[in-house]
Amino acid sequence: MLPKRRTFGKRNVRCNHIKNSMAIFYPSLDDIKLLKVKPEDGEIYLLNFLNSVLDDNYEVFFNSFLNGDRPDIIIVRKNAGVMIIEVKDWNFEHYYLDEKRKWRIEHNKAYTKSPIDQVFQYKENMFNLHLENLLEKNIKNSKLWNIVTCAVYFHNETTKSINKFLIEPYKEDRKYQDFLKYNVSLLGKDALTEKDFKSILSQKRLDGSISSLFDNDIYLSLCKYLKPPKHTYEQGKPIKYNAQQNRIVTSTVKQQLIKGVVGSGKTTVLAGRSVECHKRTNDKVLILCYNITLKNYIHDKVSDIRAEFIWSNFYITNYHYFKSYSYQRYIPFKADTIFVLEKNEE
Repeated sequence: MLPKRRTFGKRNVRCNHIKNSMAIFYPSLDDIKLLKVKPEDGEIYLLNFLNSVLDDNYEVFFNSFLNGDRPDIIIVRKNAGVMIIEVKDWNFEHYYLDEKRKWRIEHNKAYTKSPIDQVFQYKENMFNLHLENLLEKNIKNSKLWNIVTCAVYFHNETTKSINKFLIEPYKEDRKYQDFLKYNVSLLGKDALTEKDFKSILSQKRLDGSISSLFDNDIYLSLCKYLKPPKHTYEQGKPIKYNAQQNRIVTSTVKQQLIKGVVGSGKTTVLAGRSVECHKRTNDKVLILCYNITLKNYIHDKVSDIRAEFIWSNFYITNYHYFKSYSYQRYIPFKADTIFVLEKNEE
């Protein structure tokens, strides 16, 4: 039912006092609170804040599996853009930045990943790896880069302490200052007021602005990864393996080199075997290939398998990115089982 009209002279004015509902959360806030791995204090505080200030024009994704990346929070406004937020419950007194501005832990001098670099890496990967054709579109129109913005929320710090730790010591470094200004918003707990946060959304054109660049194709491609990543049996297709393929598809604990001519079904077998491996081990499966095009193709082939599984159990990427990913996080490059899609051999 429409709100009643009030008449002022000859003008009819519709008085609409209906308030938009709250932002849409994936998973829901109730489900987030029931997760086995509980959100950090800063994460739940920020989620509750977003729930109080954002309306249903916004979708909020918590700890989504973006094919290997796990951003803390992603805010999406259809027809406008995206904001990626990294949340840290860190106290700056336990960290310092060395002469190369690398983050180190105070008590043992060990390196740790810069949250600024981390959130910016998520953005770069969204363009370079995760969303099909986004890199190509960005090359054609560099303004597309601005549809994704970044922020870091330091739950145990204030705007003043952030400035003192991360900005003021480097005020002469114009390149660094410009990078922060145009790429990453730094938020302390005191910045989480409705007025201040909506001002940031306005600056990033995520308020009520319409962007023709963040079109429906990009929105749907992003949501394919971000929304609850459960694959059902019905989403698969019937696949007929021949006798030789059936023997290979069966997952066993051994390394195998599989070769075949073009069209022999190598990728189809790889997809089937990866799902069988997950079912056998109830663990995550890593699939490495040579380039982004193959990554997306393999993802589609795994999607063709008739089985129920959670997409976060499958990490599909190219070899060089995975090696860089491991190096940047100081993770030893080691895996018990790696499926490698061989080049076609005649």
